[in-house]
Amino acid sequence: LFSISWPDENTSQGYEPPWPNKALHLSSPGQRTSYQGVVKEGEKRVTIREMSRVVEKEQVKVPAGSFEAVRVEVTQIVGNQLYRADEWYADGVGLVRSVVDDGQRETVTELVEYDIRPVVSP
Repeated sequence: LFSISWPDENTSQGYEPPWPNKALHLSSPGQRTSYQGVVKEGEKRVTIREMSRVVEKEQVKVPAGSFEAVRVEVTQIVGNQLYRADEWYADGVGLVRSVVDDGQRETVTELVEYDIRPVVSP
């Protein structure tokens, strides 16, 4: 992942180096991954460190359906701010649920719908 844009808010963030896709690298309990880089928003640059670990495979239900997913525990430090999260990744779909705690509030994000289309070769 190199950048994220929010057109309605006229803002975007970029990552150096590009952020790896956890769904491609974490599939079995005990697996770990880490990332260290810089997030850029306009002229602002902040150091980011993240450590992730697959805890277990479990069934997770979200508005888009029920999925067999791996639950990943994430610890992230952005500048001086600590975040802890649980993320659920379903094979072939990607991130289906996340619960992020920044020490002041908990934010839950869930997949509402998805459409996977077959790859068409030229």
